[in-house]
Order: sequence, then C-alpha cells, then structure tokens
Amino acid sequence: MPSPAASAHRSLAHADRRQGGASSLLNHGLRSRLFDVSYSEARAQLSAMDCEILHCEWERPTRTRERLDDHVLWMSLSTRPARTSLQLTPLNGHACTTGSVNFLPAGQVLLAQSDGGPQQLLLCRIKPARLEALLGQQLEFGVAELVAGLDVRDRDIRCTLMRMAREMRVPGLASQGLLEALATSLLIDLGRHLQMRRVVEQREAGSLAPWQLKRICDRAESDAPPRLADMAELCGISVRQLIRAFKATTGETVHAYLEAARIARACSLLAGTDLPLKAIAIQLGFHHAANFSVAFRRSTQEAPSAYRLRVRAHGSTPRNESRRAQGMADEARPASAASSVSQAGA
Repeated sequence: MPSPAASAHRSLAHADRRQGGASSLLNHGLRSRLFDVSYSEARAQLSAMDCEILHCEWERPTRTRERLDDHVLWMSLSTRPARTSLQLTPLNGHACTTGSVNFLPAGQVLLAQSDGGPQQLLLCRIKPARLEALLGQQLEFGVAELVAGLDVRDRDIRCTLMRMAREMRVPGLASQGLLEALATSLLIDLGRHLQMRRVVEQREAGSLAPWQLKRICDRAESDAPPRLADMAELCGISVRQLIRAFKATTGETVHAYLEAARIARACSLLAGTDLPLKAIAIQLGFHHAANFSVAFRRSTQEAPSAYRLRVRAHGSTPRNESRRAQGMADEARPASAASSVSQAGA
C-alpha cells in the first residue's frame, strides 16, 4: 500500500497535469516561455531552494532570452532535444560546453535554443542569500565560474541530484528531512566545485587565489617556523608552484617574505620577553644563535642584543614593540598580498 506522502505527491502531480503546470514553482523564477511545461510530476519546497521535476514539450524549434532572478540548478532526467544549447551573455565569444547538469547564477541573462521535443528535468531554484549564508562567503561569478556552471561534471553533485529526484518521486520516511539534508550537501558541493574551477584557472595562469595567499601569510606570522612544504600543502600545490605563483602574485619571492616575517617575530620576542638569544634563534628555526644574529643584522642593520638594549633603554613597552614588529611585517607584506588577504578575510 502506498504511503500517504507518496499519494499526496501523485495527487499534486495529477492536479498540475490538469492545470498544464500553471501552479509550477518554475513560474516564480523563470518565465514559462523558457520551458513549455506539460506538467509538474513532483515538487519540494526546502529552506534553501525550491525543487521540481518537470515534464516539458517543445513542439517547434525554440530560441529565447531570459534574465534569472534566482540561482538555478537543473539536471536533465531524459535525453535532451537535438541541438540544445545554453549560453550566458558574459560568455559571448568563449567556447562553452553545455552538459546535462547546469548551474546559472542569479542576475545573468540566459540565451537558450533547441530544435524542440520532449524533456524531463529536475529544476532547483536556489535563494542566493541562503547559499551565501551556508557557504559563509559571497560567491564571485567570473568567466571561470560561469563556464564551469554550464557543464557541471562533479560526481557528488550529480549523485545528490539523482537521489533527490528519486526521493521526490517516491517519498519515504522523514522525506522532508532527508531532502533538506541532501540540499545542504548539494549546495556545499556546488560551492566547492565553483571555487576549485577558479583555483585551477589561477593555477594555470600562475597566480595564487586570495584564500591561498591568506593561508601563507597566516602561517608565516605564526609562532612556529614555517616550511615551504607545509605552506604548499596548505594551498594544495607543489613547492615549485608555490614559489612561482607567489612571485607572480606579489612581485617578491616567498623566501624574502618569510625572512621579513621571521625578523618581525624576532623583534617582538626581543622586546617583549627575556628569552636568551639562543632560545629565540631555536624558536625561529635557526640552528645556531650566530646564524640568527647574522640574519637579524642583515635585515635591521643592528645586532639582536643591541636592539634589545636600545628598546629597553628608550622605555618602549612590549606592547609597543609588538606593534612595531607587526608594522615591520605589514611593510614586508607586498601591497598586492595585503589587499588579497583583506579580501579573503572579508
């Protein structure tokens, strides 16, 4: 015997079939002339998105232009009509592939065309504010993200969409809760997919993403001495790529930046603690106090012991010297790095 939920879904589908899809959620996000909806088989209204399984029929070749009010993610559940293509106006002139799973950001103008014919699809209308709140950041939709959205090949996203379609067609125990959980997983995977496409593009272009640069700077200014291998791992790239990309992004070598950050940390320790020079040298990653003294003098034109005496003779407080040390670190950080870090932390 079918469950009450399944019966309700079928009744809703039959009602939509009789009404020709007039009550479809699609009409709230995309005008009905983009899809000639025969009927809505199933729908789910979730906290972050509205989902619907649609049966469409184009009786003639179609060409249309639509502005998207919300983010739209859809998956073809049947073979698409011949010569179906999607394009966004910012991508004119770019070679794009249209796959069976498409993500189209809000505010974009969609150009769609098809030879006509039947099609089934799962359409998800995503609320932009809910997506950004879930991901904890505002998404950027440049060319890389738009191209990646027209052909989403991520396996996890495809599997989640298929599972959502099955659950909507034949709902089971706690169906709403399961669909909410699947929707959350879907949006996180979607955000990662778009972010990774930008990282790949920037890697190919030889530069670092803002979040990669922020991780490098945070690691360089931590107490433990940084290693290039550790920072490369944090950024998901090789040491060789890190060295090349840091130079391309900031204009200075990563070695010079790390050395400046280490000297700034040394100034803070000399002014704010009574640690002997040997202990400070070891904490900063030097094998011998003599090596530390040479590096400190090369950067500041002053020996570590002389710096400590001068600071204390002038009555500077540890807090003031820590601020001065931070100022040295900020000066060492290239302007491009500082702006990128600021954007990544916003």
